[in-house]
Amino acid sequence: MRIALISFTQNGGNTCKLTADKLTLMGEMCLAYGMKEASSEMGLIPMEKSLGQWTKDAFKNNDAIVFIGATGIAVRAIASLLKGKEQDPAVIVIDERGQYVISLLSGHLGGANQLTLAIAEAIEAIPIITTATDINNRFAVDVWAKSQNLSIVNLKAAKRVSADILKGKNVYLYFEGLIEGEIPQGIELVDAVTLKEKIREGETAIVITEKVLDSLKGKDKFVLQLVPRNISVGMGCKKNISYKAVSELFEKAIADTQIRIEAIGSLASIDLKKTEKALVKLGQKLEVPYMTFTGEELMRVQGEFTPSSFVRSITGVENVCERAAVAVDEDSTLLLKKQSLNGVTIAIAKKNITLNFAEKYK
Repeated sequence: MRIALISFTQNGGNTCKLTADKLTLMGEMCLAYGMKEASSEMGLIPMEKSLGQWTKDAFKNNDAIVFIGATGIAVRAIASLLKGKEQDPAVIVIDERGQYVISLLSGHLGGANQLTLAIAEAIEAIPIITTATDINNRFAVDVWAKSQNLSIVNLKAAKRVSADILKGKNVYLYFEGLIEGEIPQGIELVDAVTLKEKIREGETAIVITEKVLDSLKGKDKFVLQLVPRNISVGMGCKKNISYKAVSELFEKAIADTQIRIEAIGSLASIDLKKTEKALVKLGQKLEVPYMTFTGEELMRVQGEFTPSSFVRSITGVENVCERAAVAVDEDSTLLLKKQSLNGVTIAIAKKNITLNFAEKYK
């Protein structure tokens, strides 16, 4: 995590430096600031900006912000910057003497609760966490989703899931893959038939799938979709192909397979295309790794692939896109076989994943 810390007094500066040192030892990237007069001698970065400007910059560039001082200072500093729990960084407040560590903002998705506990243990302080699921030791779906690399499609439904669990009601979970660990209290695994019945009855449910769920339109207030990042896209193309040609086939393939963009974990091709601008740009647009493999690596991939003598004559491999899609992870299978359009080829593979309930809840 990138963490920015700021203090306002000499006592606060000491706590700020101690906290930053402890977090650095944990492997976090910290920038610790103090008031101009005494910051340098305390090993802190002198505060050259107004608090408002510092906070604005810290919001943009960090995963977490730690204020050492009064909670009111932190609240006023961040008030105009808040966008939503899925976007805001974690915000934590520590009193200047280091007695209490308070999780103020983005406790779950931003990781403030977890960071609060870590800091409190490191500086021997008392953690203050007020999130209902945490204080009642109940299943927190947003925390679990983050731990399993699942994207939350509809946050309103996530709130309903937590509310129902706190009320003691059952929430119904559907996932066609494997789940390990003890199922938390309040969560009941169901098959597809039972899921449809529960949804018709207006019950709260969790559906874990990479697919677009058009059937949930109008029901997304009480049906939470979580999306695993289990899709790899393999592509091949002519040299110096246009980005328009690449994106056109990509969008068509995603629509045909009804895959959510959040499910895409990687874009892959042969190493001959390592610097192909259109493919590099697509990876950047998707914010996923663009992976390339040698011809030898692709030929070692097991499976039945669509052969092409022309592709073999150019690359030495009879199929690039299908083999590249599967090469990303050995535990994956083709979801969409080779498709071609305007000098571009594409294939889509799905990785079989196992989800885990590692933590125990009452």
